Amino acid sequence: MTASHNDPGHEIIDLDRDDATVEADSPRARCSCGVRRTVLRHNAVSPCAGRAMARLKEAHPEEYGRYLRDAKAEALAEFETTWRRHLAGDHSQR
Repeated sequence: MTASHNDPGHEIIDLDRDDATVEADSPRARCSCGVRRTVLRHNAVSPCAGRAMARLKEAHPEEYGRYLRDAKAEALAEFETTWRRHLAGDHSQR
């Protein structure tokens, strides 16, 4: 099958197959209008984790709350360690 946005001779390939590979500079990775396939795919997929988390939170609020408390405690402990190192002169980004 051949068709495209502005190029009727451009071959359409299903890039969502596991065996489909596209080089970053391939014409198949960018529409003739300039939009990159990876950008559109990222925009479609990136909200999925947040949506799933919202549904999990609604279905299991106690479990979600426990995980959230644990994650925050770990993050704050790591932050305090990083901040102490920073005040001591270690300005590396870790």
